[in-house]
Amino acid sequence: MPPERQPTRSWTLLSALGALGPRRSGTAGSARALSWLSETLQQSGLAVDRQAFLAPNRTLYFGPAVTAIVLVALSVLQIADRALVGTLVPFLMWVALVPLCGELLAMGLNCDLILPRTLTYNLEAEVTGSGPGEIVLVAHHDTQWSSWLFHPKLGLRLRWYFAAFYLGLFGVPALSTLAAFNGHPWVLPTLGALTALLAVLTLSLVAAAVFGQDVVGANDNGSGVAVAMALAERAKAAVAEGTWPEAAARLRLLLTGAEEVGERGMLHWLKTHRPQPAEVVFVNLDNVAGGTLRYLEKEGMLLPLRYSPALLQVARGVAANSGGALTTGSPLLLPTDMMWTSAQGYAAITFIGQRDDGTIPNYHWPTDTVDQISMQHLAEVEDTLFAYLSAVWQEADRSLNTAES
Repeated sequence: MPPERQPTRSWTLLSALGALGPRRSGTAGSARALSWLSETLQQSGLAVDRQAFLAPNRTLYFGPAVTAIVLVALSVLQIADRALVGTLVPFLMWVALVPLCGELLAMGLNCDLILPRTLTYNLEAEVTGSGPGEIVLVAHHDTQWSSWLFHPKLGLRLRWYFAAFYLGLFGVPALSTLAAFNGHPWVLPTLGALTALLAVLTLSLVAAAVFGQDVVGANDNGSGVAVAMALAERAKAAVAEGTWPEAAARLRLLLTGAEEVGERGMLHWLKTHRPQPAEVVFVNLDNVAGGTLRYLEKEGMLLPLRYSPALLQVARGVAANSGGALTTGSPLLLPTDMMWTSAQGYAAITFIGQRDDGTIPNYHWPTDTVDQISMQHLAEVEDTLFAYLSAVWQEADRSLNTAES
């Protein structure tokens, strides 16, 4: 029998991070994890910058729910007395949708306008290199609130729930507008039926927000954090040893907060740093320890945002030589941190672990624990992603940092 493989650096880091428990944005668990992450990075010889910002809580639940409650109330008012409200109700409905549309389209106006916010943090560190271009290695450190929405038996059928919900969210204002300007007898009954459906779905979403629970988040995204930290250490060693040319590029490690509540950590970083698109590329690691490691080609909730062709070309080259360890992935239902970078014209790519049907093992579920992750698979993921990062580093002077290249 071959000798048992010793734990890799990423496995050691993941085990320690998982032992700290849930780390949902703005909680005591998050503060505990942030302290451990800061200390561990400093022990690796990195100077850590801790960036504070405010972020909403459980945006996935409360953003649509608050919006829907407003729409249902206005719709009931219009149905009760259409002559009294005139065109005011449909106007207010469309205004109420603005924050949620901002979330879906990665725009400045978002659910920060309607939800309370708590303090959380990004952690970043300049790792190595002295070149003109910068590679930002990204992984979010926060965890999601688990509920029946993410029951493993639902799987991809969750898309149908969200499709019905957003049909109600946009259909009710549309029918309300028709009712205000059109007297056809079918409009109000249809508006009433769709309002009733939206009300039922809203109650189910509120129940999910109230009766859910926190999760450890070993795969999502303890795995991404652990591998990113291990890769940073390996990259620093590669430059010190001369394997990577120091002047080719610079590597920055960015552990974002509040990804699970609307990618607020990445948004804050972009607002405060304002890097030039021609000077930086983003490599994002998310849920990398479950299923087969894959690279995404695009993402977006309403409009697809394609990733950098140059970064994708490098990924295809690494995949071709990986023996099946890396392949293309399926589009996600929910966004990653790279939705904001892509929307603002930056070159970006996301790596994620998926089954062949596109689902993510133990996604936002209480079983997302360290014992569900294979040490050997995580080691393979770390090696594959180091090969990718090495290729990007070597190609850094060939304009990889243009999103349209």
